[in-house]
Amino acid sequence: MSESVNFKRTMFGVSKKNITEYIDKVSKDIDDKLLIKDREIATLKADKEALNGKISELEVKLKEMEAEKEKISAAFVKAEAGAQKIISDAKKEAESLLAITKEDIENQLNEMNREKEIRTAEMNVEISKQKEILNSYKTEITRLRDSIKSIVPKFDEILEKYN
Repeated sequence: MSESVNFKRTMFGVSKKNITEYIDKVSKDIDDKLLIKDREIATLKADKEALNGKISELEVKLKEMEAEKEKISAAFVKAEAGAQKIISDAKKEAESLLAITKEDIENQLNEMNREKEIRTAEMNVEISKQKEILNSYKTEITRLRDSIKSIVPKFDEILEKYN
């Protein structure tokens, strides 16, 4: 307590009543502070108990997980041995399928090349026909253009007569 205390003076010294009141007040302050600290201690103890319970629970889970880890490890060792055999068998089967597939692809490629040659020949014939048609159109357009060129001056002459 950092506050200064002024006691009333009496004829025989200091007032006993003031001293008693001061002692009661200090005692009450101390009791209040002790009560607060007791509550804090109780809360901390409860927290400690809860944490200890969680630690125990986690230790049990850790032991269970370690046992599970051992089981999984053993299963992985067995699985690895089985996987090696499966991989070996799969490689043999894949090589066989690959050879068959390559042969099928070559046959299909040859067939496609034959079809391509036939279609290319057909398209070349069609292109030639279309070129001939275009050339005939071109010739016709040129003829019509020449005809229009000769008709336009005549048309202009006729229009001039009527204007």
